[in-house]
Amino acid sequence: MNMKFVIKWRWRKLNKFFTVDDEKLNSLDDFKIPAEWWSRHYEYKFAEKFLKENEVIIDAGCGIEHPFKFYAAKRCKNVYAIDRDKRLETLEKKQNIEYICDNLENFKLKEQVDKIFCISVLEHIPNPLPVIENFAANMKEGAQLILTVDFPLLKPELLVEMLNQKFIMGKQNYKESDKDLYSNLYKLKCYSLIAKRKCK
Repeated sequence: MNMKFVIKWRWRKLNKFFTVDDEKLNSLDDFKIPAEWWSRHYEYKFAEKFLKENEVIIDAGCGIEHPFKFYAAKRCKNVYAIDRDKRLETLEKKQNIEYICDNLENFKLKEQVDKIFCISVLEHIPNPLPVIENFAANMKEGAQLILTVDFPLLKPELLVEMLNQKFIMGKQNYKESDKDLYSNLYKLKCYSLIAKRKCK
């Protein structure tokens, strides 16, 4: 099979709205994902496929109670957990995790990372473009950006437009369907996307 076709097909399967038929996780290690975290079961399953033991990653907008940073630290070489919430500095120190209290458009690392995970964060930032540019500045060439966003708070078409300058993306599937994961409480859907840092 043509490798170019395989990559496009794979990315098309990933760059889409989550559906109720997608794989999901009920827990991350010992942490049971609460039912009210309506999309996290699917987002974490999507994200965990990209964790590699020899890589340095960022959990961008990691939050305090969300467990992905801890889960990733057991499976990656090192995790930078970044959030502007000052409570981050009070978390117990753990092996392979460095906590950084900063805005996502401002942080600077001493090394460039292999992947950045940003799970349902960018839709809460009024202008995500400076954040995306800072992500790119802290990533190796060819590094991957693993994103999920809540729709319609941030439309994936707009996100792709912002990513285009610094990243390469596969074909997007913006088609909505009756099987899309949907929160009746928040009136939201969730979109997944991967992008690769362009070479300079």
